[in-house]
Amino acid sequence: MSKPHEVHWADWKTWRQLLWDKWVKSVGRKKIMMRPLDLYRLFEWFNEACKERNIDPDEVDVASYVTHDLTFGDAKRALDAFVGAPPTTDETESMYEETVHMLQTEVREKYPEAFEELDKRIAELEKETEALPREKRAKEKWKRTAEEIQYKLEETKRKIEAERAALERKVSPVKLRILRDFEVGIMKYKAGQEVETPDIDWALELINKEIAERVPVEAPPVKVVPPAVPPRKWVKVRFLSDEEVNSIWNEFIAYAKLRYPELIPDPAIYKDRFEVSIKDVKDVGEGYGKATRLVEAIVKELKPPPVPTRVEGWKEYPYVPPALEAVELEADFKKFLAEVGITMEEYRRLETVGRITMREEYRRWRGKPY
Repeated sequence: MSKPHEVHWADWKTWRQLLWDKWVKSVGRKKIMMRPLDLYRLFEWFNEACKERNIDPDEVDVASYVTHDLTFGDAKRALDAFVGAPPTTDETESMYEETVHMLQTEVREKYPEAFEELDKRIAELEKETEALPREKRAKEKWKRTAEEIQYKLEETKRKIEAERAALERKVSPVKLRILRDFEVGIMKYKAGQEVETPDIDWALELINKEIAERVPVEAPPVKVVPPAVPPRKWVKVRFLSDEEVNSIWNEFIAYAKLRYPELIPDPAIYKDRFEVSIKDVKDVGEGYGKATRLVEAIVKELKPPPVPTRVEGWKEYPYVPPALEAVELEADFKKFLAEVGITMEEYRRLETVGRITMREEYRRWRGKPY
């Protein structure tokens, strides 16, 4: 056997460069029957087999036995036929029993419905080989049964591992409709059958080979529930939203606490009165004015009337109400005071400067000159 010049098949880099990279360049990824993971598993098995049988991996021309059109099982059998030695009768029996037991365990866990078909196939093969001599029967069992079962086991295990990996990645399953009969490992698929699998690579392989077609998964109808409208907080206010009323309410609270903290320590108790005062307001700016005027009106109600100071030596005279001005007798003057937020009695308790100011404002309100 001639040793390839400086080719080290015990190194994974050699497998990747001389096999995988070469295949991709020559035939393309889709025509390669093995995945990169399968080729790496074959590499590990080859080195273990050479180590157990005391064979130098560099003595084997792997590229001559492993080609792009072989599956993992086919490539493994090709290398095993080269590096392996014919088993003895006892070894054949033991390998046969171990293979059957291992296959039964794997299939029973993942595909219990296929176990009966597997037992039936094994029984048929055993019945066919009963008429052969013992040594020849053992050899035929290994060649026809053990290799066939081992090959199917590898295909089944590959599918199981692919599905487990897809489940770990939380990949949604792909629904396929089988177009023609085929087998994968020990599983048989019939034309017209619909299956679901999380193995995306396997599904794409079947679709590319026109063995199956993808079936669209119909999503269940989703009932759209309109969001519930929250109840209004300020039910008496007609034209402003709750957010706008909250802004005016905050202005009312802040103005009362900053200007008259002693007279109005808790402005929140006037909430109902505040809501009534702005129920017909249509603009936030107008609402701010209403809020500040309401604070002033409340302060005037709470503030006691001034007590006249007594100066020693002054003579006290009975209280004489001031003479009424002409504008105070007009009917619109009371309307003006009501809009400002004070009553006629409160107006009369104002000082002289205050009453003069109110009369000037009334003339401006009426559009009259000073």
